[in-house]
Amino acid sequence: MAAGMPTRFPDLAALADGNEDVCFFANVAHLQLHRRTRALGRLTKILQQQSTEGDGGPKVGVGALLGVVAPLLQQMLVDGRASEGGGHELKDTDRDREANVVSAAAAAAGSVAGALPWPAYSQLLGRFLRLLAAHGEEKKGVVRAVCAIVDAFHFDTLEALEAINAAAQPALNCSATPALEDGTEAAGRLAVDSADAAEDRSASESDAEDGGEAAETSAVTADNGVSGSTSSAIALRRRQAEDIRSALLKRVLPALKTQLVGKGDAVRAPVGLAVVKVLGLVPEEDRRAALPGVLQAIANLLKARHQGVRDEARKVFCQMVAELGSLYLPFAAEVLRGALPAKGYTAQVLGYTVHALLEALSQDLPPGGFDDGLGVTLVLVEGDLFGDVAEAKEVGAIAGSLKEAKKQRGYEAYRLLAAGITFRTHIAYLLSLVRRRLDSAGDPKVRNKLEALLQHAARGVAQNPTASPADVLLFCHSV
Repeated sequence: MAAGMPTRFPDLAALADGNEDVCFFANVAHLQLHRRTRALGRLTKILQQQSTEGDGGPKVGVGALLGVVAPLLQQMLVDGRASEGGGHELKDTDRDREANVVSAAAAAAGSVAGALPWPAYSQLLGRFLRLLAAHGEEKKGVVRAVCAIVDAFHFDTLEALEAINAAAQPALNCSATPALEDGTEAAGRLAVDSADAAEDRSASESDAEDGGEAAETSAVTADNGVSGSTSSAIALRRRQAEDIRSALLKRVLPALKTQLVGKGDAVRAPVGLAVVKVLGLVPEEDRRAALPGVLQAIANLLKARHQGVRDEARKVFCQMVAELGSLYLPFAAEVLRGALPAKGYTAQVLGYTVHALLEALSQDLPPGGFDDGLGVTLVLVEGDLFGDVAEAKEVGAIAGSLKEAKKQRGYEAYRLLAAGITFRTHIAYLLSLVRRRLDSAGDPKVRNKLEALLQHAARGVAQNPTASPADVLLFCHSV
Protein backbone atom coordinates (compact mmCIF):
# COMPACT_ATOMS: atom_id res chain seq x y z
CA MET A 1 0.00 0.00 0.00
CA ALA A 2 2.78 2.40 0.87
CA ALA A 3 4.56 1.80 -2.46
CA GLY A 4 1.41 1.69 -4.61
CA MET A 5 -0.39 4.66 -3.04
CA PRO A 6 2.28 7.03 -1.76
CA THR A 7 -0.14 9.97 -1.71
CA ARG A 8 -2.61 7.98 0.40
CA PHE A 9 0.05 6.89 2.90
CA PRO A 10 2.71 9.64 2.76
CA ASP A 11 4.07 8.81 6.22
CA LEU A 12 5.07 5.32 5.06
CA ALA A 13 6.31 6.18 1.57
CA ALA A 14 9.89 6.78 2.74
CA LEU A 15 10.15 3.17 3.96
CA ALA A 16 8.76 1.60 0.78
CA ASP A 17 10.77 0.76 -2.32
CA GLY A 18 10.07 -1.00 -5.61
CA ASN A 19 13.11 -3.19 -5.07
CA GLU A 20 12.16 -5.94 -2.62
CA ASP A 21 15.75 -6.31 -1.48
CA VAL A 22 15.66 -2.72 -0.23
CA CYS A 23 12.01 -2.30 0.80
CA PHE A 24 11.63 -2.10 4.58
CA PHE A 25 8.19 -3.76 4.65
CA ALA A 26 9.31 -6.67 2.49
CA ASN A 27 12.24 -7.51 4.76
CA VAL A 28 11.35 -6.52 8.33
CA ALA A 29 9.27 -9.68 8.85
CA HIS A 30 11.22 -11.90 6.46
CA LEU A 31 11.91 -15.52 7.36
CA GLN A 32 15.65 -14.93 6.90
CA LEU A 33 16.97 -13.20 9.98
CA HIS A 34 19.77 -11.37 8.22
CA ARG A 35 17.19 -9.59 6.03
CA ARG A 36 15.37 -8.39 9.13
CA THR A 37 18.63 -6.98 10.43
CA ARG A 38 19.24 -5.25 7.11
CA ALA A 39 15.72 -3.75 7.12
CA LEU A 40 16.23 -2.37 10.62
CA GLY A 41 19.58 -0.94 9.58
CA ARG A 42 17.95 0.83 6.65
CA LEU A 43 15.26 2.22 8.97
CA THR A 44 17.94 3.59 11.28
CA LYS A 45 19.77 5.19 8.35
CA ILE A 46 16.59 6.81 6.98
CA LEU A 47 15.64 8.28 10.34
CA GLN A 48 19.15 9.59 10.97
CA GLN A 49 19.18 11.28 7.56
CA GLN A 50 15.73 12.68 8.24
CA SER A 51 16.94 14.24 11.50
CA THR A 52 20.13 15.74 10.05
CA GLU A 53 19.06 16.82 6.56
CA GLY A 54 15.61 18.22 7.39
CA ASP A 55 13.39 18.87 4.36
CA GLY A 56 14.55 17.07 1.27
CA GLY A 57 12.20 14.20 0.50
CA PRO A 58 9.46 12.07 2.00
CA LYS A 59 9.56 11.72 5.76
CA VAL A 60 8.40 9.02 8.10
CA GLY A 61 5.67 10.73 10.10
CA VAL A 62 5.11 10.60 13.83
CA GLY A 63 1.93 8.55 13.39
CA ALA A 64 3.77 5.91 11.37
CA LEU A 65 6.63 5.76 13.86
CA LEU A 66 4.35 5.25 16.86
CA GLY A 67 1.62 3.23 15.16
CA VAL A 68 3.63 1.00 12.82
CA VAL A 69 7.37 1.02 13.54
CA ALA A 70 7.31 1.00 17.35
CA PRO A 71 4.99 -2.06 17.59
CA LEU A 72 7.23 -3.92 15.13
CA LEU A 73 10.28 -3.19 17.27
CA GLN A 74 8.41 -4.23 20.40
CA GLN A 75 7.49 -7.52 18.73
CA MET A 76 11.11 -8.24 17.87
CA LEU A 77 12.42 -7.34 21.31
CA VAL A 78 9.80 -9.20 23.36
CA ASP A 79 7.90 -11.80 21.33
CA GLY A 80 9.93 -12.30 18.20
CA ARG A 81 12.34 -15.05 19.23
CA ALA A 82 12.00 -18.09 17.05
CA SER A 83 13.24 -20.36 19.85
CA GLU A 84 10.13 -19.67 21.90
CA GLY A 85 7.83 -21.24 19.33
CA GLY A 86 9.05 -24.78 20.00
CA GLY A 87 10.54 -27.05 17.36
CA HIS A 88 14.15 -27.97 16.85
CA GLU A 89 16.98 -26.56 18.89
CA LEU A 90 18.64 -23.52 17.35
CA LYS A 91 22.15 -23.67 16.00
CA ASP A 92 24.81 -21.26 17.22
CA THR A 93 24.70 -19.33 13.94
CA ASP A 94 20.93 -18.86 14.32
CA ARG A 95 21.38 -17.63 17.87
CA ASP A 96 23.95 -15.12 16.65
CA ARG A 97 21.56 -13.89 13.97
CA GLU A 98 18.78 -13.52 16.53
CA ALA A 99 21.13 -11.48 18.69
CA ASN A 100 21.91 -9.29 15.68
CA VAL A 101 18.18 -8.69 15.10
CA VAL A 102 17.68 -7.73 18.75
CA SER A 103 20.65 -5.34 18.68
CA ALA A 104 19.42 -3.76 15.44
CA ALA A 105 15.91 -3.37 16.89
CA ALA A 106 17.29 -1.66 20.01
CA ALA A 107 19.36 0.72 17.87
CA ALA A 108 16.32 1.42 15.68
CA ALA A 109 14.30 2.31 18.78
CA GLY A 110 16.86 4.99 19.55
CA SER A 111 16.63 6.33 16.00
CA VAL A 112 12.84 6.45 16.24
CA ALA A 113 13.11 8.40 19.49
CA GLY A 114 15.51 10.85 17.89
CA ALA A 115 12.94 11.71 15.20
CA LEU A 116 10.03 12.37 17.57
CA PRO A 117 8.81 15.58 19.23
CA TRP A 118 8.58 15.60 23.01
CA PRO A 119 4.96 14.35 23.48
CA ALA A 120 5.55 11.40 21.17
CA TYR A 121 9.02 10.78 22.65
CA SER A 122 7.49 10.65 26.12
CA GLN A 123 4.87 8.20 24.93
CA LEU A 124 7.49 5.94 23.34
CA LEU A 125 9.71 6.02 26.42
CA GLY A 126 6.76 5.23 28.67
CA ARG A 127 5.84 2.25 26.51
CA PHE A 128 9.33 0.78 26.71
CA LEU A 129 9.63 1.48 30.44
CA ARG A 130 6.52 -0.65 30.94
CA LEU A 131 8.14 -3.35 28.82
CA LEU A 132 11.25 -3.07 30.98
CA ALA A 133 9.22 -3.61 34.15
CA ALA A 134 7.43 -6.63 32.65
CA HIS A 135 10.23 -8.32 30.68
CA GLY A 136 13.48 -6.70 31.80
CA GLU A 137 14.73 -9.75 33.66
CA GLU A 138 14.72 -12.12 30.68
CA LYS A 139 14.85 -9.70 27.74
CA LYS A 140 18.15 -7.85 27.59
CA GLY A 141 17.12 -6.28 24.30
CA VAL A 142 14.43 -4.27 26.10
CA VAL A 143 17.09 -2.88 28.45
CA ARG A 144 19.21 -1.88 25.45
CA ALA A 145 16.22 -0.24 23.75
CA VAL A 146 15.41 1.86 26.82
CA CYS A 147 19.04 2.97 27.06
CA ALA A 148 19.05 3.83 23.34
CA ILE A 149 15.88 5.93 23.75
CA VAL A 150 17.42 7.80 26.69
CA ASP A 151 20.59 8.39 24.65
CA ALA A 152 18.44 9.87 21.86
CA PHE A 153 17.09 12.66 24.10
CA HIS A 154 17.30 15.84 21.99
CA PHE A 155 15.19 18.48 23.74
CA ASP A 156 16.03 21.69 25.54
CA THR A 157 16.43 21.34 29.30
CA LEU A 158 15.95 24.16 31.79
CA GLU A 159 19.70 24.67 32.15
CA ALA A 160 20.16 24.79 28.37
CA LEU A 161 17.33 27.30 27.99
CA GLU A 162 18.81 29.55 30.66
CA ALA A 163 22.14 29.53 28.84
CA ILE A 164 20.45 30.32 25.50
CA ASN A 165 18.42 33.15 27.01
CA ALA A 166 21.47 34.64 28.68
CA ALA A 167 23.34 34.62 25.37
CA ALA A 168 20.41 36.05 23.38
CA GLN A 169 19.41 38.81 25.81
CA PRO A 170 22.08 41.37 24.74
CA ALA A 171 20.99 41.02 21.11
CA LEU A 172 17.35 41.55 22.03
CA ASN A 173 18.20 44.65 24.05
CA CYS A 174 20.16 46.17 21.16
CA SER A 175 17.56 45.40 18.48
CA ALA A 176 15.34 48.33 19.47
CA THR A 177 18.07 50.99 19.25
CA PRO A 178 18.66 51.05 15.45
CA ALA A 179 14.93 51.22 14.73
CA LEU A 180 14.46 54.21 16.99
CA GLU A 181 17.54 55.92 15.54
CA ASP A 182 16.15 55.47 12.02
CA GLY A 183 12.91 57.15 13.10
CA THR A 184 14.83 60.09 14.57
CA GLU A 185 16.94 60.49 11.41
CA ALA A 186 13.79 60.53 9.26
CA ALA A 187 12.27 63.24 11.42
CA GLY A 188 15.50 65.28 11.16
CA ARG A 189 15.57 65.05 7.39
CA LEU A 190 11.96 66.19 7.19
CA ALA A 191 12.76 69.16 9.44
CA VAL A 192 15.66 70.22 7.18
CA ASP A 193 13.45 70.03 4.10
CA SER A 194 10.81 72.14 5.80
CA ALA A 195 13.41 74.82 6.67
CA ASP A 196 14.40 75.14 2.98
CA ALA A 197 10.80 75.73 1.92
CA ALA A 198 10.11 79.12 3.55
CA GLU A 199 6.72 79.69 1.96
CA ASP A 200 5.30 76.44 3.42
CA ARG A 201 7.13 76.55 6.78
CA SER A 202 4.19 75.84 9.03
CA ALA A 203 2.81 73.05 6.85
CA SER A 204 6.21 71.42 6.45
CA GLU A 205 6.92 71.52 10.18
CA SER A 206 3.58 69.88 10.81
CA ASP A 207 4.38 67.17 8.26
CA ALA A 208 7.79 66.65 9.84
CA GLU A 209 6.30 66.16 13.27
CA ASP A 210 3.73 63.75 11.92
CA GLY A 211 6.44 61.87 10.00
CA GLY A 212 8.69 61.59 13.05
CA GLU A 213 5.85 60.36 15.21
CA ALA A 214 4.86 57.82 12.56
CA ALA A 215 8.44 56.57 12.22
CA GLU A 216 8.86 56.22 15.95
CA THR A 217 5.47 54.55 16.28
CA SER A 218 6.21 52.03 13.54
CA ALA A 219 9.65 51.28 14.98
CA VAL A 220 8.28 50.72 18.47
CA THR A 221 5.41 48.62 17.09
CA ALA A 222 7.80 46.45 15.07
CA ASP A 223 10.12 46.07 18.04
CA ASN A 224 7.21 45.15 20.30
CA GLY A 225 6.06 42.60 17.76
CA VAL A 226 9.51 40.97 17.56
CA SER A 227 10.05 40.99 21.30
CA GLY A 228 6.51 39.74 21.91
CA SER A 229 6.85 36.79 19.54
CA THR A 230 10.29 36.00 20.95
CA SER A 231 9.00 36.13 24.52
CA SER A 232 6.06 33.87 23.72
CA ALA A 233 8.37 31.36 22.01
CA ILE A 234 10.73 31.39 24.98
CA ALA A 235 7.80 30.94 27.39
CA LEU A 236 6.52 28.00 25.34
CA ARG A 237 9.92 26.33 25.33
CA ARG A 238 10.27 26.92 29.05
CA ARG A 239 6.89 25.29 29.74
CA GLN A 240 7.97 22.26 27.73
CA ALA A 241 11.27 22.14 29.62
CA GLU A 242 9.34 22.19 32.91
CA ASP A 243 7.17 19.31 31.67
CA ILE A 244 10.30 17.40 30.67
CA ARG A 245 11.89 17.96 34.07
CA SER A 246 8.76 16.75 35.85
CA ALA A 247 8.49 13.64 33.66
CA LEU A 248 12.16 12.73 34.11
CA LEU A 249 12.09 13.10 37.90
CA LYS A 250 8.66 11.64 38.66
CA ARG A 251 8.29 8.94 36.02
CA VAL A 252 11.48 8.02 34.18
CA LEU A 253 14.05 8.08 36.99
CA PRO A 254 11.99 6.04 39.51
CA ALA A 255 11.20 3.44 36.82
CA LEU A 256 14.90 3.06 35.95
CA LYS A 257 15.93 2.86 39.62
CA THR A 258 13.60 -0.08 40.22
CA GLN A 259 15.33 -1.97 37.38
CA LEU A 260 18.89 -1.09 38.41
CA VAL A 261 19.36 -4.27 40.45
CA GLY A 262 17.96 -7.51 39.09
CA LYS A 263 17.52 -10.99 40.50
CA GLY A 264 20.38 -12.37 42.53
CA ASP A 265 21.71 -8.87 43.23
CA ALA A 266 22.86 -8.59 39.62
CA VAL A 267 23.57 -4.99 38.68
CA ARG A 268 22.57 -3.88 35.20
CA ALA A 269 25.33 -1.66 33.91
CA PRO A 270 23.34 -0.26 30.94
CA VAL A 271 20.50 0.78 33.26
CA GLY A 272 22.99 2.44 35.60
CA LEU A 273 24.42 4.50 32.76
CA ALA A 274 20.90 5.39 31.62
CA VAL A 275 20.13 6.64 35.13
CA VAL A 276 23.24 8.82 35.03
CA LYS A 277 22.23 10.24 31.66
CA VAL A 278 18.77 11.10 32.99
CA LEU A 279 20.36 12.80 35.99
CA GLY A 280 22.44 14.84 33.57
CA LEU A 281 19.25 16.20 31.99
CA VAL A 282 17.74 17.67 35.17
CA PRO A 283 18.81 20.85 36.99
CA GLU A 284 21.80 20.74 39.32
CA GLU A 285 19.78 20.91 42.54
CA ASP A 286 17.58 17.99 41.47
CA ARG A 287 20.64 16.02 40.41
CA ARG A 288 22.36 16.48 43.76
CA ALA A 289 19.19 15.51 45.62
CA ALA A 290 18.65 12.28 43.65
CA LEU A 291 22.25 11.16 43.24
CA PRO A 292 22.99 9.79 46.76
CA GLY A 293 20.00 7.45 46.66
CA VAL A 294 20.98 6.12 43.23
CA LEU A 295 24.59 5.50 44.23
CA GLN A 296 23.53 4.02 47.57
CA ALA A 297 21.58 1.25 45.84
CA ILE A 298 24.79 0.14 44.10
CA ALA A 299 27.14 0.71 47.04
CA ASN A 300 25.03 -1.52 49.29
CA LEU A 301 25.86 -4.47 47.03
CA LEU A 302 29.56 -4.02 47.81
CA LYS A 303 28.85 -5.63 51.17
CA ALA A 304 27.81 -8.90 49.49
CA ARG A 305 29.83 -11.98 50.35
CA HIS A 306 29.84 -13.19 46.75
CA GLN A 307 32.89 -11.92 44.90
CA GLY A 308 31.13 -11.68 41.54
CA VAL A 309 28.38 -9.46 42.94
CA ARG A 310 30.97 -7.11 44.48
CA ASP A 311 33.00 -6.93 41.27
CA GLU A 312 29.99 -6.10 39.12
CA ALA A 313 28.67 -3.55 41.62
CA ARG A 314 32.07 -1.86 41.82
CA LYS A 315 32.35 -1.73 38.03
CA VAL A 316 28.92 -0.12 37.61
CA PHE A 317 29.49 2.29 40.51
CA CYS A 318 32.76 3.54 39.01
CA GLN A 319 31.24 3.83 35.54
CA MET A 320 28.36 5.91 36.85
CA VAL A 321 30.59 8.31 38.79
CA ALA A 322 33.03 8.58 35.88
CA GLU A 323 30.12 9.52 33.61
CA LEU A 324 29.11 12.25 36.07
CA GLY A 325 32.67 13.58 36.39
CA SER A 326 35.15 14.34 39.15
CA LEU A 327 32.92 17.09 40.53
CA TYR A 328 30.85 14.34 42.16
CA LEU A 329 33.78 12.54 43.79
CA PRO A 330 32.86 13.89 47.28
CA PHE A 331 29.33 12.51 46.91
CA ALA A 332 30.62 9.11 45.84
CA ALA A 333 33.21 8.94 48.63
CA GLU A 334 30.63 9.81 51.27
CA VAL A 335 28.25 7.17 49.91
CA LEU A 336 31.03 4.56 50.05
CA ARG A 337 31.97 5.53 53.58
CA GLY A 338 28.35 5.22 54.69
CA ALA A 339 27.74 1.90 52.95
CA LEU A 340 31.01 0.17 53.95
CA PRO A 341 31.92 0.31 57.64
CA ALA A 342 35.66 0.60 58.30
CA LYS A 343 35.86 -2.76 60.05
CA GLY A 344 36.01 -6.36 58.99
CA TYR A 345 36.03 -7.32 55.36
CA THR A 346 34.03 -4.25 54.32
CA ALA A 347 37.02 -2.09 55.25
CA GLN A 348 39.10 -4.03 52.74
CA VAL A 349 36.41 -3.54 50.11
CA LEU A 350 36.27 0.18 50.89
CA GLY A 351 39.97 0.81 50.24
CA TYR A 352 39.94 -1.26 47.07
CA THR A 353 36.86 0.54 45.74
CA VAL A 354 38.26 4.00 46.46
CA HIS A 355 41.31 3.17 44.32
CA ALA A 356 39.09 1.80 41.54
CA LEU A 357 36.99 4.97 41.66
CA LEU A 358 40.01 7.28 41.43
CA GLU A 359 41.41 5.20 38.58
CA ALA A 360 38.14 5.43 36.64
CA LEU A 361 37.94 9.21 37.11
CA SER A 362 41.57 9.66 36.08
CA GLN A 363 40.84 8.46 32.54
CA ASP A 364 39.33 11.84 31.61
CA LEU A 365 40.33 14.15 34.44
CA PRO A 366 40.70 17.92 34.00
CA PRO A 367 43.65 19.61 35.76
CA GLY A 368 42.90 19.87 39.45
CA GLY A 369 39.89 17.57 39.13
CA PHE A 370 40.46 15.95 42.54
CA ASP A 371 40.58 19.23 44.47
CA ASP A 372 37.03 19.08 45.80
CA GLY A 373 37.19 15.42 46.81
CA LEU A 374 40.68 15.46 48.32
CA GLY A 375 39.55 15.89 51.94
CA VAL A 376 37.12 12.98 52.21
CA THR A 377 39.18 10.73 49.92
CA LEU A 378 42.40 11.27 51.86
CA VAL A 379 40.66 10.15 55.05
CA LEU A 380 39.70 6.87 53.37
CA VAL A 381 43.22 6.34 52.02
CA GLU A 382 44.69 7.02 55.46
CA GLY A 383 42.41 4.42 57.03
CA ASP A 384 43.43 1.89 54.41
CA LEU A 385 47.15 2.46 55.05
CA PHE A 386 47.40 3.03 58.79
CA GLY A 387 44.20 1.71 60.36
CA ASP A 388 43.12 -1.77 61.35
CA VAL A 389 42.68 -2.53 57.67
CA ALA A 390 46.42 -2.37 57.07
CA GLU A 391 47.10 -4.84 59.86
CA ALA A 392 44.48 -7.22 58.53
CA LYS A 393 46.15 -7.25 55.11
CA GLU A 394 49.27 -8.61 56.74
CA VAL A 395 47.41 -11.66 58.06
CA GLY A 396 47.80 -14.41 55.49
CA ALA A 397 44.40 -16.03 56.12
CA ILE A 398 42.51 -12.78 55.56
CA ALA A 399 44.60 -11.73 52.56
CA GLY A 400 43.96 -15.07 50.88
CA SER A 401 40.20 -15.08 51.45
CA LEU A 402 39.43 -11.72 49.82
CA LYS A 403 40.46 -10.39 46.46
CA GLU A 404 40.38 -6.87 47.89
CA ALA A 405 42.88 -7.77 50.64
CA LYS A 406 45.54 -9.37 48.49
CA LYS A 407 47.25 -6.12 47.50
CA GLN A 408 47.68 -2.73 49.13
CA ARG A 409 45.90 -0.17 46.92
CA GLY A 410 46.31 2.84 49.19
CA TYR A 411 49.68 3.84 47.73
CA GLU A 412 48.37 3.86 44.17
CA ALA A 413 45.34 5.87 45.30
CA TYR A 414 47.74 8.38 46.88
CA ARG A 415 49.66 8.65 43.59
CA LEU A 416 46.45 9.28 41.66
CA LEU A 417 45.52 12.03 44.09
CA ALA A 418 48.94 13.64 43.70
CA ALA A 419 48.52 13.61 39.92
CA GLY A 420 44.98 15.03 39.97
CA ILE A 421 45.11 17.98 42.38
CA THR A 422 46.15 21.59 41.83
CA PHE A 423 49.75 21.46 42.98
CA ARG A 424 50.20 24.99 44.27
CA THR A 425 47.10 25.03 46.50
CA HIS A 426 46.63 21.39 47.56
CA ILE A 427 50.02 19.66 47.74
CA ALA A 428 50.57 20.76 51.34
CA TYR A 429 47.29 19.22 52.43
CA LEU A 430 48.09 16.00 50.57
CA LEU A 431 51.48 15.69 52.29
CA SER A 432 49.95 16.37 55.70
CA LEU A 433 49.26 12.64 55.81
CA VAL A 434 53.03 12.08 55.94
CA ARG A 435 53.87 15.09 58.10
CA ARG A 436 51.53 14.03 60.90
CA ARG A 437 53.38 10.73 61.30
CA LEU A 438 56.95 11.90 61.18
CA ASP A 439 57.17 11.58 64.97
CA SER A 440 56.50 7.85 64.61
CA ALA A 441 59.09 7.36 61.88
CA GLY A 442 61.33 5.53 64.34
CA ASP A 443 59.12 2.49 63.89
CA PRO A 444 60.46 0.59 60.85
CA LYS A 445 56.95 -0.26 59.63
CA VAL A 446 55.80 3.35 59.79
CA ARG A 447 59.01 4.60 58.21
CA ASN A 448 58.68 2.19 55.28
CA LYS A 449 55.08 3.30 54.71
CA LEU A 450 56.03 6.97 54.80
CA GLU A 451 58.85 6.40 52.33
CA ALA A 452 56.49 4.54 50.00
CA LEU A 453 53.95 7.37 50.25
CA LEU A 454 56.57 9.99 49.35
CA GLN A 455 57.75 7.90 46.41
CA HIS A 456 54.23 7.54 45.05
CA ALA A 457 53.54 11.24 45.67
CA ALA A 458 56.65 12.11 43.64
CA ARG A 459 55.45 9.92 40.76
CA GLY A 460 52.06 11.57 40.86
CA VAL A 461 53.51 15.09 40.89
CA ALA A 462 55.63 14.18 37.88
CA GLN A 463 52.39 13.44 36.00
CA ASN A 464 50.53 16.48 37.34
CA PRO A 465 49.94 19.12 34.61
CA THR A 466 49.58 21.89 37.22
CA ALA A 467 53.00 21.21 38.80
CA SER A 468 55.31 23.59 36.94
CA PRO A 469 59.06 23.48 37.72
CA ALA A 470 58.85 26.89 39.38
CA ASP A 471 56.01 25.77 41.68
CA VAL A 472 57.86 22.60 42.62
CA LEU A 473 61.05 24.53 43.44
CA LEU A 474 59.15 27.06 45.53
CA PHE A 475 57.45 24.28 47.47
CA CYS A 476 60.73 22.45 48.08
CA HIS A 477 62.32 25.69 49.32
CA SER A 478 59.40 26.34 51.68
CA VAL A 479 59.67 22.84 53.15
